[in-house]
Amino acid sequence: MGGYSSWGVDEEDCRIYSEDGNSYQYKDVNQCLQEGIFKAFSISFYGCLFNNRWFVMKELSVYGKLANLMERTDELSALTQTTNIFKHSYFLPMELQILPDGGNGKPLLRGEEFHEFIGYPSLVGYIMQEEKMNVMQAHQRYLILDVVEPFIRKLRATRFSEFKRISTRSFIHPEMIFSTHRDYALIPLIVVNQQNEGHLYYFFGMLKKTMYRWKYFDLKK
Repeated sequence: MGGYSSWGVDEEDCRIYSEDGNSYQYKDVNQCLQEGIFKAFSISFYGCLFNNRWFVMKELSVYGKLANLMERTDELSALTQTTNIFKHSYFLPMELQILPDGGNGKPLLRGEEFHEFIGYPSLVGYIMQEEKMNVMQAHQRYLILDVVEPFIRKLRATRFSEFKRISTRSFIHPEMIFSTHRDYALIPLIVVNQQNEGHLYYFFGMLKKTMYRWKYFDLKK
């Protein structure tokens, strides 16, 4: 189950404490349902026809023992009235948020990833941005499997004296920092040679599988 919002749920009921009582984790949705912590739920669907395509957003809400279900039902019913539904933020034009002070006295721009969707209904912008991110992540996974990981294996096999050990900032997969048009990517690698000297290298990769090495700095032992 994906994300959801909760109403009137006692947070303490959702916690599982460690034996020493100093830390805790949250129960998953299924456990909360089985234990009766969630007493009721509602699913709301919001749709917008934009450029001859339907964009649909769904929201799941769960309600605990502290929730006033009748009051919440009345709120949801009122929201569906024609005069109210289009006041929902989903149907308002998307815009960037500018905070007056983002640190160092400079304004902070939030939501810059939605820049290309400014003026679209917000619901449309959220869905299109999610679709774009899914495509970009799939593209990155392909490049890691097809280009980056074979490249790292080749470095260790052919130049072991220089690349005795290679690690990345992420334990899951190598990090790739893309250019705007995504034809190039920086791939930071921490490298240790046979003399146990550490270096930080940036490999500037091309989709044509040509790599350029840039030694950024030496790491202290």
